[in-house]
Amino acid sequence: MAESNNIEIELPIDQGEQAYQRTAKTLLAQDVYQKIAEHLKTSRNKTPDPKSQANDLDNYRSHEAILIDGGRGTGKSSVLVNLATYLENDKDLLILKPVDPTLLENGDDLLLNVIVAALMRDDTVRKALQNNERDAEAFYEQLHKLGAALEGIQKQKEQYGLDKLRAFMGNQSLAEHVHLLLKTTLSLTSRKLVVLPIDDVDTSLQLAFDNIEVVRKYLTSPFIVPLISGDLSLYDEVIWREFHKRLTHKKAVIEESAALRAKDLAEEYQRKVLPLPRRIKLPALTSYLQNQKIILTNQGSKIFPLAVLQYWLNALLNERVNGEENSRLEFPLQTVREMTQFINGCKHLIPSLNEHLNLDLNSYTPLILPTMLKRLLFMPLGIAQAVQEFEEDYNKATFSSEPHRRDVRSGKERAYRALGKNTQDVQEESKSDFLPYLQQWYTVIADYFQYHRKGGAAYFTAFTNEKWLTDKNHVQKTPVLDHDLFQPLQQSNKKYENFEPITGIKKTWTEVFANLVPQAWIERIPESTILSFPVPEKGQRIHLRQSSSWSLNPYTSEELQGKAELARQLLVHWSFFSPNQRANLVFHGRTFELIVASLVRDISEVEITEIINRPPFHSMAALAHTNTLNLSEAFDATEDESKDEISTEEALKGDQKTKETISDLANEINNWRRQNNIQVPHSWLIFNVMNKAFNQIGVVSTNKKQASPSALEIIDSGMRMFNSVWSAFGSFEKGETFGLPRIIAYVNMSNSSTNFEQHAHYRQNILPFLQKINNKEQHHNFKTGSYTFALESHPLRELLRELLNNNLKPQKSTNMASSEIVRRLSLTRAQQIRAQVETATNVAHEILNTTTTQTSTDLSTRINKIINATAREQGIVLKNNIIKGLETKAIQLFLNSAFNRCDAVEFIELNEITQGKKVPSGTPQRHFQYMYEQYQLRKKASTSEPGSA
Repeated sequence: MAESNNIEIELPIDQGEQAYQRTAKTLLAQDVYQKIAEHLKTSRNKTPDPKSQANDLDNYRSHEAILIDGGRGTGKSSVLVNLATYLENDKDLLILKPVDPTLLENGDDLLLNVIVAALMRDDTVRKALQNNERDAEAFYEQLHKLGAALEGIQKQKEQYGLDKLRAFMGNQSLAEHVHLLLKTTLSLTSRKLVVLPIDDVDTSLQLAFDNIEVVRKYLTSPFIVPLISGDLSLYDEVIWREFHKRLTHKKAVIEESAALRAKDLAEEYQRKVLPLPRRIKLPALTSYLQNQKIILTNQGSKIFPLAVLQYWLNALLNERVNGEENSRLEFPLQTVREMTQFINGCKHLIPSLNEHLNLDLNSYTPLILPTMLKRLLFMPLGIAQAVQEFEEDYNKATFSSEPHRRDVRSGKERAYRALGKNTQDVQEESKSDFLPYLQQWYTVIADYFQYHRKGGAAYFTAFTNEKWLTDKNHVQKTPVLDHDLFQPLQQSNKKYENFEPITGIKKTWTEVFANLVPQAWIERIPESTILSFPVPEKGQRIHLRQSSSWSLNPYTSEELQGKAELARQLLVHWSFFSPNQRANLVFHGRTFELIVASLVRDISEVEITEIINRPPFHSMAALAHTNTLNLSEAFDATEDESKDEISTEEALKGDQKTKETISDLANEINNWRRQNNIQVPHSWLIFNVMNKAFNQIGVVSTNKKQASPSALEIIDSGMRMFNSVWSAFGSFEKGETFGLPRIIAYVNMSNSSTNFEQHAHYRQNILPFLQKINNKEQHHNFKTGSYTFALESHPLRELLRELLNNNLKPQKSTNMASSEIVRRLSLTRAQQIRAQVETATNVAHEILNTTTTQTSTDLSTRINKIINATAREQGIVLKNNIIKGLETKAIQLFLNSAFNRCDAVEFIELNEITQGKKVPSGTPQRHFQYMYEQYQLRKKASTSEPGSA
């Protein structure tokens, strides 16, 4: 909206949704009023003198209606109600009070209601009737003639012959009677032009066309200007459908042709009744919000421009999120009515905003202030100002005209050094007094938008922010991601049915999981959600018993055993890999949940254990998890050895090393939080990071290979997930809020955590936050509150790196489980098989000395199950003729997989079978033995061939 003559407009925050304004300085739509005044001036200049003999309407007939075009809540009624206030000094105009046609009932005559009632209740007309008897008599006489003509029209259908002819003639002169009544009224009041506001003609759809017809037929006098408000698109719909109905009534016509012709007729009809030059479009709400001349006031005192409130609300919903990849959350106010209602809801918070920010809002331009408000949500004022200077220096170095590369680099380095110097002595102020104020804002936003059709995202964000800020002080803590913002199933709850949904999620997810999980889980997928979610993680199957542990032996030193086991518990979960089979699967949701929990609040040993014991976040197992869901018939119970979740207390009684590692990790995270002054993150940032990270799961996952991934590869996938989350934080933080240009890497994540520092994600999204200045080895903490900076030293990252870096070479250890030794060695050559057998057997015999004796029957059954499971997995039928036809590599893979499934006792038994132990014919063990014999024969044949190595 253009700023009319730089007029300052006041918007009282305490007036509520009040249409009438006492003074013109509180009228928002100044441009609209100005255009109306110009049209009225044009009409007035063409109007004949009411005291003249201008009685013949045909000599002056014209369509002078003005249309105020706007949708619901855009301020149309307010414009009509306050037109007299805006034009109070123009004494040539008789501006009547607005008439609402929706108050008319079926059968009422609109003309009688609009003209007579509007004229008779006008204060100027009533006073003139009391003070001017002569003109009053002429007025009443003309009013009587108009009433008689109206009565004749109403009886026209009931009359016949001459009476019907007289009624018809009266109908023809009705417009002239209206013209003369208006002329008499103007003469009575000494005015020159009647302005008749008609509000929302389009609202009563069944009468909309009839109302417009009255304007066309009877309000064509030069003495009146109908000022009509309504939605032009709705007018168009009503009018063309009326013409279409008339065209097709009792006629067999081509439907498409009739529709096109009806629309052409409607367009010309509107052009005649509502001339194009006299249509005024009401401004969109955004134009008011951007107008620096609209000032919020409280009891007559100025507060700040309305634009500042818009900047503040945008900061509250988005905080540091830079808007890349459709991440900007728009404040869902769309109309003036919504804006005034919302302002009335937060009027108790607006006056104290200046005080809480400790900022002179007038000292910043509209280009800088929005970003400064975002910074002040989590930065001290001194830091925010230093970052603003850094942004100017950095941009100057980056975007100066044709810079030399060396100059650019040195310019950026100077900018970083200046930022370090400017922030060095700034104290990281406690925002304890500011947080309750923020909570109140989020409460107001959540309360308002819980009933708004397009307010779903704003509601969930504000609600979660308020809960996170409150939850940090509660003893009983809700899991950080157990809020509906992050739970797609909860968003299909009936209480959210008023929100505008996103459909199609069930079809997409069903296609992905139809062959992976039980039908009972598929049925729980919602038909729609309020927000868009990535497909839940499927997980990758690994050959590891759900109750066993591994510690990367022989590649892990004894002191890292607890950390390796904690990594396993974070990354491995016992779940479905087919509709009726379960196994250990690698998931990454717990890694994400632990990172987020460490940002939201201080974490405890109990909370980490609870994260481990829950199904991984945003996996199908987590979404389908419920205490009442009976899955006992959905899978083979012999494969499910862990049906019930382990309670927190029981889990803490487990392996002592793992327990100590969990306790150490909790303490390290809390120390890390204090060292980096971690503040509660914004939930919309976390939601966007979640979407981006889980959309990268296909790259992060280890399932590029057919064979089960090694333990080291599983740890590497956990590291890649951390890197993916880390990069996602950088991709949404990098921008004006931190003084950096929004140059983001959008390529896929690397399929290995090795040399991540060379990847585009690290160099573009992360490295700008990690700078070494003044020749120091450590990355400098600029105290900006960046999570991207803080995650570089996150204890979970350090744990995963330690496991990867210390497992490149075998470690000497006396505490190695035979099953883990077997799992790390390869069966690619016969000699390697022998080495594996010998090593595992020696250690297994030591273990057997301290274990309970197993019956040969139970052991034999377990061996058969292992062989059968391997055969099913690789699609091999256990028949000698088929085995004989297999390729050597297929046999080798089968043997390798079977051995990898075994624990120490099973391994020894299976090894004895390969050495010729007598087993029953036709059993899986005999087929396995035959397969091993075939492998040995082929190996012997290959080594005896001429030229073989």
